[in-house]
Amino acid sequence: MTKARDLATSGPASGLVAIDPSSVAVGSGSYTISDNNVNFSNVSSVSLNDIFTSSYENYNIKIELSAISIDCGLRFRFRASGTDDSGGNYIGAYPAISYLNAAANNYSGAGATSHQFGTADAGTSAHFYFSDIIINKPAVAVQTLHTLTFTAVLTPGGVTAGAGGGVHNNGSVFDGITFFPASGTFSGKVWVYGYRN
Repeated sequence: MTKARDLATSGPASGLVAIDPSSVAVGSGSYTISDNNVNFSNVSSVSLNDIFTSSYENYNIKIELSAISIDCGLRFRFRASGTDDSGGNYIGAYPAISYLNAAANNYSGAGATSHQFGTADAGTSAHFYFSDIIINKPAVAVQTLHTLTFTAVLTPGGVTAGAGGGVHNNGSVFDGITFFPASGTFSGKVWVYGYRN
């Protein structure tokens, strides 16, 4: 499997470097790794290990969903050495604007045990959710900040779009991340990139 450090020696002098996790863990369901992305199917969580290192300060994670079993929020936690950090150190917020849906699904949370990166609607068809997350210094012993944008298709015929960010505020060093729905299972695809310093 090609690792980020291998790609860094052969690619352009600047830009993004695709990163494959050293391993993946899922809660139920299944996964495959191909073409620098992780495909997951009917999982209650998907964990990517050893993606954050001292090689890069900033990372870009893109995630799309193709199915979800129940309407709910979408969450992520940082992890280290194969274990999620579920302490109450997550603070985040985003405003969201909805079309054909009066409830905009704004979010704010402090002292939470995970970050929220949007909401999803189980009644929609395939390819109904996409998020772009930028994470600052997860592998450094400082507060870990992130920004995010997302677009979610709703039923019937609506859409919600949001942008925001957050911080993990206890200065931990992380090497991985876990994505999960607040309830049920989901399916989709995730890509990880490191920004060249």
